[in-house]
Amino acid sequence: MFIFVHFNAVKGYLLKINSMIWFWAIVGMVVLLVVGVPFWVSILITSIVWIISVIAQTSTKKGNASRVSHESNWLERDDKRDDSVIDISGESIRIPPSTDQDSEIFNCDYVPYWSKEYIYSTRSLEYASARVKAFYKRFKNSFISGEYLSLDENENYAFTLMFDFLDEYDNQPDLTRLTTQMQALIEHYPVTKPYAELKLIQRAKKSGQWKKVCTNGETSIEDIMEQFPHSREWSFSDRYSEKLRLSKSEQILFDYFESKWDSMCSGFEFMKIRQVELFREVMKDVKEQLIYNTAISFNFKSQNGAYDHSQSVFTYHDLTIEEKVRMVKNCIFRLCRNKLYERYELNRSVDIFTYEHNERSKKEITGLLELVGPLIDPLAKKLPEFTDEEETEVNTVYRTRWRIVHEEVKAAFNQNMDVQYYLQNIHRLTKINKENPGVQHLLFDAAKLLAGINNVAALKVYLQYIDVYHHFFNDEEKPLPKCTCKKLFRKEGLQSLFEDIVNQYKKDKDREKAYEAIHDLYLPVRRKINLDKKEIEKITRLHSETVQLLNEVMDEEEDEEEVVEKMPVVNNLQSAHHLLDGHQLELLGLFKQSDYCMTKTEVEDFAKSKGFMANGLIEKINDLCYETLDDVLIEDDEDCFVVSDDYLKTIIYGNQS
Repeated sequence: MFIFVHFNAVKGYLLKINSMIWFWAIVGMVVLLVVGVPFWVSILITSIVWIISVIAQTSTKKGNASRVSHESNWLERDDKRDDSVIDISGESIRIPPSTDQDSEIFNCDYVPYWSKEYIYSTRSLEYASARVKAFYKRFKNSFISGEYLSLDENENYAFTLMFDFLDEYDNQPDLTRLTTQMQALIEHYPVTKPYAELKLIQRAKKSGQWKKVCTNGETSIEDIMEQFPHSREWSFSDRYSEKLRLSKSEQILFDYFESKWDSMCSGFEFMKIRQVELFREVMKDVKEQLIYNTAISFNFKSQNGAYDHSQSVFTYHDLTIEEKVRMVKNCIFRLCRNKLYERYELNRSVDIFTYEHNERSKKEITGLLELVGPLIDPLAKKLPEFTDEEETEVNTVYRTRWRIVHEEVKAAFNQNMDVQYYLQNIHRLTKINKENPGVQHLLFDAAKLLAGINNVAALKVYLQYIDVYHHFFNDEEKPLPKCTCKKLFRKEGLQSLFEDIVNQYKKDKDREKAYEAIHDLYLPVRRKINLDKKEIEKITRLHSETVQLLNEVMDEEEDEEEVVEKMPVVNNLQSAHHLLDGHQLELLGLFKQSDYCMTKTEVEDFAKSKGFMANGLIEKINDLCYETLDDVLIEDDEDCFVVSDDYLKTIIYGNQS
């Protein structure tokens, strides 16, 4: 028994000793054994040294603890001293305590440090130091009076103030005052924004203070909704229950729909409203019994449910029939969404199923939707076209919709060549794409299309392109292609003059002045000639016969020129038969008809119709004509091919000009 007690005592000591003592004890015993000391003697010596070390260590710890305790008691006594008593030469004088406002703590020039923590109520202030409490009081009073102190990143003060205001509201509700306080907090201490916004909206919704029940000057839920329109805290029924006159059951249903992925057309309010109206109309023709029968006939896969070994799926066994009915209606609602997007040619559909279904449930719902789909189509077709405002909003997301319309307008323009009609459509497309960076491509393409047909209109459109381009981008705009410039600037120097107009327009942004300068580019240059009538009559009398002869010669030359002009282009090219074959001559004839410039697509279409490759046909013509011109006849210019009219005349007429 004694040995057992002794062993337990030793064990207690072993557990209390420092690990370093244990280490050196083992080392000491090993050394004693190595030098030849008997084993039991080594254990005895080591044990004695061990016990002495433990006792010394324990004494040291007790001394430290005593010193700490003494210091703690001294600090406690110091803290409890009456600061209003000042000891002077053994005598005491009592000074009356000052108010918080006059105290040094309250009026300190810096923000007392308050270690960062998660503030979830004003209770955190209870555990703060006196200096922090005093500054918070000053901070709150200053805030209420309209003075917003800098906190030097001590965010605890701002969050505590937020909860302070919320507590005051809960005790005495005043939504107008709370809104003003939260707005000021968000503005001057932005770190509180997500929390202040959330708490304000929650309190507002709970108050039920809609505009219809507010008196003059009171803040309503609609007012707060206008201030924070994009908050996730607003549900669909919050935004639209009044506007769409939703019943209570509809509010619950549409809030459920919005919570299931992207069934609502996020961003487009008018599309959300149309989707709801379309769903309401469809549901008038769908019997509730049909939806109910579909709902009760299936289970759903879910990792949260029980595993059905017979079907190898996870299923809900506790899902209520009301929940299943809402899920079926959500599928119909999402089908309405997809049909709505098809109606307006917006290619972005959503998945009909928001749950993982087994084959049976998917089959049941699919069968129901096959019955509902034909009911939606005629209703969707009756929906009105987008207004210009709606088009503008949609085009900010769907940035290439203008291409479809532009292709239709171009096709009509190529048939009737009505420049005014084309410009009107371009103007409307530009207007409804004013927030779409892709509109720059529309104007650039329009300027190229009008070149050679109405050069003044083409340059005006290009000027609009420059405006639009610099509205969205900071770098240099794209210059017109060379083949387009050849159509626009046939006279030497015109292109340089237009570049001067553009540079001036970039400086003064005077569009009317630039348009007038573009008109002047194409005015004929007229010389002022002073004629002496007496001298003309004298020369006429002296050389009447000569004049008559010259007039006859000039008339004959004009007739010959008219005949040449009226001859078909291909006939004019027949003089080049010794160089080129029929297909090559026909292509050059097309170049002449197209003002010596054809797009690569046009050339490829022609070559394909004749069984050739476009590049091979062009190279062949250039090779055959190179000896005559000492240069290439057809040049490759980005997206088109260009022929010099002088070179073409040389090939057709030899050395004639």
